[in-house]
Amino acid sequence: MKPAAKRETLDLCIGMIGSFIGLTVLITAVIPLVLPMPLILRMLLLLVTYWLTALAPLIIIRYRHDSLHTYGLRRRRLPQQILIGIVIGGALALLLVMPPYSLGLGELWDNGCRFGHDLWRYLYELCYKTLAIGAAEEFVFRGFCLTKLRRIFKADVPAIALSSLLFGLFHLFGGSIVQIILTAFIGAVLAVCRQKIKNCTLLSVIIAHGLYDFIISCAASLTHLQ
Repeated sequence: MKPAAKRETLDLCIGMIGSFIGLTVLITAVIPLVLPMPLILRMLLLLVTYWLTALAPLIIIRYRHDSLHTYGLRRRRLPQQILIGIVIGGALALLLVMPPYSLGLGELWDNGCRFGHDLWRYLYELCYKTLAIGAAEEFVFRGFCLTKLRRIFKADVPAIALSSLLFGLFHLFGGSIVQIILTAFIGAVLAVCRQKIKNCTLLSVIIAHGLYDFIISCAASLTHLQ
């Protein structure tokens, strides 16, 4: 293996191990500590602390003096990037979330959200799903991980496959094996979109991810609305 490939492999291993450790610390220590806090403080801390999952890749990128542009962030054509993200997120929800609910199988996607009639809770959920979960996870898997794997394999297919598998395993804590497989599939779709659709950037898949997760929360909450 060439020195450059060894370096990329080392970066990838350290970054991914760090992300999984960050998730473990978040779930087992940070969230239980944050949940009893006053509402506003809890909301802000939940937004910030989810980025523990992306801390190791961020440190590596800083250490290597890499540009975030390399990992998929672009400044040009922001409206197109945003619109593409909205379309992808909406399409995923339409294809994967709406059918189970229309067939009476909504429990497959029920994530426990119950917002009632509180509009602010829906707005916060959209912010949390996009700025915390969507942004951090897409940065790790469709940004850092996918880029490193493409540099290692010099090909898209193995890079997309392995990054998507890792994305599925990242959700081992909170889902069944079916949900993990489906999550890996969604990761592959987002990776393909980022690689193949013009002006589909890291920002686009962040928006798509956040919107998709938000629609799941809305469906779960509205289904149980009294």
